[in-house]
Amino acid sequence: MNKIQVKELYEKMFASYPDVLTVEDATKLLGFKSQTAVIRRVHQHRIRSLKVGRSFMIPKEYLIDFLLDDWIWSQYTTCLLYTSDAAD
Repeated sequence: MNKIQVKELYEKMFASYPDVLTVEDATKLLGFKSQTAVIRRVHQHRIRSLKVGRSFMIPKEYLIDFLLDDWIWSQYTTCLLYTSDAAD
């Protein structure tokens, strides 16, 4: 699977979520245990966001960009490599 196919897959998976997510929604969607993990990545500029008052809002597109980030992508492809080696 290449990045374009994975992006399309994420767009289908996240279709039921609103276009702009709260930190709480993003936390659930990413499977993180706490909102602090998402907020930390926002402050590190790894997840782009919009600041609305004192809250951060994260468009789905930005979250998908985070998931397709080069570091995350390298972890994903490494996982696939080991999974396919195990299947052989």
